[in-house]
Amino acid sequence: MTDLLEAAKAMTLDKKALGERIKDIRRNTLGLRQGWCAEQADMTQAQWANIERGRNMPTDATLARVAKVLGVTVRDLRGE
Repeated sequence: MTDLLEAAKAMTLDKKALGERIKDIRRNTLGLRQGWCAEQADMTQAQWANIERGRNMPTDATLARVAKVLGVTVRDLRGE
């Protein structure tokens, strides 16, 4: 049971860290708006915002679209 809780906590931290990296690149590095990025990635602004807030873990396909919009690699977004 404890292992399951630890795994859930790690996943939550990963979602949050991923979202923070996406937000930092979008806002601080590129100066882009959420709505524009979401449109370019073929998603709603709410979907993009939920990824940045760490509420949703994007699928690999969605993460690839986000990376393309931001001009980085998926590995960059994952912090690898």
